[in-house]
Amino acid sequence: VKNTGSRSGSEVVQVYISDVESSLPAPVKKLYRFQKIMLEPGETKTMVFTIPVSEIGLYTDGPEKIVEKGVFLVTVGELTASFTVG
Repeated sequence: VKNTGSRSGSEVVQVYISDVESSLPAPVKKLYRFQKIMLEPGETKTMVFTIPVSEIGLYTDGPEKIVEKGVFLVTVGELTASFTVG
């Protein structure tokens, strides 16, 4: 994240996850994490988020999360990457 302006400012970095091939009722895109950061003029910060597979599951009728195999998308701002489970 880079502050290209001439003033200090803040930015909320939002990480969204989408299950491309879900067979379960799932949101199109789910907010996974967010973090507010402060940036000085011209400052750049690299944000790192770790996504354990156990945290991308969905609850159905039971008490346990189900993690389906397939392709997932991670979106941060205008950047999108994919990963495969299973």
